[in-house]
Amino acid sequence: MATARELLKVSLRYVGEETSFSIAPDESYELALRKMNEYIESLRKNGLALNSSQAELTSLNSIVNFPSWSHTAIELNVAVMIWPMFNIEKPLPPLIYQQARDKEREMFNLYGPEIKSVYPSTLPQGIGNRDGFWGYNDVFYPQCHDNIYECDEDRINTEAGTPIVSEGQ
Repeated sequence: MATARELLKVSLRYVGEETSFSIAPDESYELALRKMNEYIESLRKNGLALNSSQAELTSLNSIVNFPSWSHTAIELNVAVMIWPMFNIEKPLPPLIYQQARDKEREMFNLYGPEIKSVYPSTLPQGIGNRDGFWGYNDVFYPQCHDNIYECDEDRINTEAGTPIVSEGQ
């Protein structure tokens, strides 16, 4: 099991606040911890079950009970959230943003809630081309009839009575 400090260390390395030569101050870790709690809460609100009864991480030494598959996504997304606080002049590298987005999307695809489509009752049903040549039926077009168009060899008689003649005539 990892601690909050271990996850945040990776996030702070992404933003350049901590390196192998310098350790980030505790204030940076506290700020990142607040952002991590915000991120985890947003995951829960969006229906992602992290299989943890842990409400929030209260200290840097809190044990993280989240599944290991979520660690990389949390580290990257926390880095995206804290980037502007440590890098005012430099923009966020697109690769970090893309990886964070992809990992979050992967989490939701694999472990998120199944999204059910709900269609209004007025939405036409069926494939629409099973009745006649043109496919008009009372399901898609309740005001129309199946025989809107009548075909005679090279001409089509329309409902208005004006024939459409093929170019060959």
